[in-house]
Amino acid sequence: MINNKSKLARQFYEEGKACPIYDFHGHMHEMSGGCIPRSDPANMARLMDRTGIKMLVFSSHLAIFSSEYEQFAHQDVVRSFPSKFRAYHGILARYTNISDFIRNIEENPDVYVGAKYLGDYNGVPVDSDILKPFFEYLNDRKMMVLLHTWGKSPYNGEVPVENVVRNYPGITFILGHSFHDNFREGMELAKKYRNIYYELTATHDNHDVIADLVNNVSSERMLFGTDLPWFSTYWGIGSILAADITDEDRENIFYKNARRLSEQFSWLR
Repeated sequence: MINNKSKLARQFYEEGKACPIYDFHGHMHEMSGGCIPRSDPANMARLMDRTGIKMLVFSSHLAIFSSEYEQFAHQDVVRSFPSKFRAYHGILARYTNISDFIRNIEENPDVYVGAKYLGDYNGVPVDSDILKPFFEYLNDRKMMVLLHTWGKSPYNGEVPVENVVRNYPGITFILGHSFHDNFREGMELAKKYRNIYYELTATHDNHDVIADLVNNVSSERMLFGTDLPWFSTYWGIGSILAADITDEDRENIFYKNARRLSEQFSWLR
């Protein structure tokens, strides 16, 4: 059903696009044990074009599980599609070499906007001392970090995430999945720390959560994400268009917040 309260929703349903969209949570390439059609960069770029997604910031599946594929997984992709993609450098808690990490970022400023860490996948809490050298470097550089978060997780739930956000105010933390399954408690962090943005990938299966986040956190602290190619761009966009929020809120989520961030991070075009 079309949301008749929203001009953006009507335009999207009639034309297939409504406004520019920046996607802050994506992946790429094949993943062992999974079937992910159209996970190569060319096909993903075509999927983005259909719905007006101007740019995707991604971390390749290859880099999430191995620290040896940075050039192929990220650098080659971004340079082949410079108007479509930017990358988060993966951090594997026990395996990523800090010297290699720093060299990759400093030698490839056109590729990396920051880093991504998945505490649950690594089995190492985000506030572990193992990660301090990475966060200290990113804090000094005032870069972005996408954290996989999940409600009450000992690795990337509210408590360990707050410890990191508090200690590294120079980092812009993007909270992937917005503490899924414990959205309400997670919202409290945004009231305490200004260096947080909530990323909406896993809110798409909870109809009321987006409006709750807007009402309790503010649409100016929220970023759009799809987990592409795992989930449909139509599903993600449709959940924002159908939510009980204003078109101004939708524009903040889809592109205005990204453009505000571009004042810090010149990678947005």
